[in-house]
Amino acid sequence: MNTQELVLKYFNSWQEPADFDETAACLHDQVAVDLGFFKSNHKAEFIGMMSMNPSPWKDMDLLFSKYIGDFACIIYEGIDTQNNAKMRVSECLEVQDNLIVSVSSVITQLPS
Repeated sequence: MNTQELVLKYFNSWQEPADFDETAACLHDQVAVDLGFFKSNHKAEFIGMMSMNPSPWKDMDLLFSKYIGDFACIIYEGIDTQNNAKMRVSECLEVQDNLIVSVSSVITQLPS
């Protein structure tokens, strides 16, 4: 699986309906995650945080994606189902040995 296929598999796995087993299968055990409001170096912690809401996002729209070697950048918008707010996310991901080893995000709530 190449970087684009893996990142898109990850991206699609946590949307409605979410499949967090599939999300976990995309991640290295010591994935470095920085979402601003949440930081971790452990896949289990990241999946635990994500699975607190069984359907975290809906109505997703991938606005931009770029894949260069083992790095990817994706920008997307969607509805956060916890507060029904429209959000925009810029995410940089690094891949090694067919697993995501780093996820860094900037998340912004859009005006209603």
